[in-house]
This record gives sequence, C-alpha cells and structure tokens, in this order.
Amino acid sequence: MANPAEEAQEKIEARLGEIRSEEERLNRALVHLKGSSTGSPGKSRSTRKSTGGKGVKRGQRQAEVIEDIENHPQALPREISSRTGISVGQIYGIVNRLGGRLNKQANGGYVVRKKP
Repeated sequence: MANPAEEAQEKIEARLGEIRSEEERLNRALVHLKGSSTGSPGKSRSTRKSTGGKGVKRGQRQAEVIEDIENHPQALPREISSRTGISVGQIYGIVNRLGGRLNKQANGGYVVRKKP
C-alpha cells in the first residue's frame, strides 16, 4: 500500500487532470459562443489556434522519404515511418505522389528510380 503522501500526490494529480479537461471544454464552449455571435446561426468562424508545433516546408516530407529510401533500399512504409517520424498514412500518400520517382518491389518496399 502506498504511503499517505503518495496517495495525496496521486489524488492531486488526478484532480489537476480533471481541471485541465474542464478548462479545455469551457474554452471550446467560449470560442463557439464567440464564433456564433456573427449573426449566422449554425455557423461559426474558424477559431483554430496553432498548437505551437513547427510546420514543415512544402516538399520537406517528400524529401525526407526519398532520402530514407535512398539510404535504405526496399524500405517498407512502416519502416520509413519509424525512422522518419512521419505517420504511415502520410508515407502512403507521399509514395503515391512520388510514383514516377519510385519503383515498388516484390516485398512491398520501395527504391528510388535511377535517372537515365
């Protein structure tokens, strides 16, 4: 059994999590109310805020995938994903857009097509 101090700490951390969830819910409701004050019932303005993450430049993901495939021939999408941190779904989309620059192998992996 945990000591009383640990139990109190766990309860406080759990309560803080509940408070954060409640704050997020209230903020979403407030944003919705502010957005619907435009006079258009049922429609709200876009209020999406940046999450503070860094965006990537156009074509950067494609370049990362090509570089990974060059360094790891016959790479499978899940392998590319684990090395690059790009989701498997994005990998499939990128591979489809790069179709003319890649060759699909029998094992399901990809290699960069050689330039003539």
